[in-house]
Parts: sequence; C-alpha cells; structure tokens
Amino acid sequence: MAYVTIQSYNPDLMVTERFVAKTVDGGRSWSELPLISNAAVREFGVGFLDEQTGWVGAVPRGFQTTDGGQSWSPANLGNAVNKFRVLQTESGHVVYAIDTHVHRLSIPR
Repeated sequence: MAYVTIQSYNPDLMVTERFVAKTVDGGRSWSELPLISNAAVREFGVGFLDEQTGWVGAVPRGFQTTDGGQSWSPANLGNAVNKFRVLQTESGHVVYAIDTHVHRLSIPR
C-alpha cells in the first residue's frame, strides 16, 4: 500500500477539490481519495505510520487521517511539510516532518 499527493496548479478558484491517491497493488492502479475542498490548499509530502494513521503536509496547514485516508482532519504540522520519516523505537515510533524546520512527534506503543 502506498500514497501520493496530487498537487493542483489549476488557476481556476472554482476548482476547490484536493486529493491524495492510494495504491494497493504496487502502483499498477491508483484511486483518488478526497482530502479537502479548498482552492488555497497545496499538498506536499505524505507519510504513514501504519495502514490507518497518516499525514499530508500542505500550505497553509497539514492534515491527518486515522482511517487509511477515508477522512482527513486539520493537523498542526508546520507549513509545507514535504518529507515524513517514521522510525520505530523500543518505546514506540518517532515521526519526523520536515519543512523549513524539523518537527518531531513521539508515538508511544
């Protein structure tokens, strides 16, 4: 399973839908999942902790999901996060998100 962001550069402000795409077959096919309806949003990086928990970095804010991308809610990630790295530790996971700063989130087991 993999996810990608779909960046929209459409100048038409009436085009407000933003999406991420998901594959479950190694990239042979993709399905679009709605992220938000807001022409001001521009997606950047995407990262997942597990099959259900993930984040999308965006301008002006990021988003998080706890249901595999079926729904998204605003998340305070930083502005324009474009890289996520998830590391497993003895006590859980550490997620790093990078924009103009490095952000760190510890997730205990």
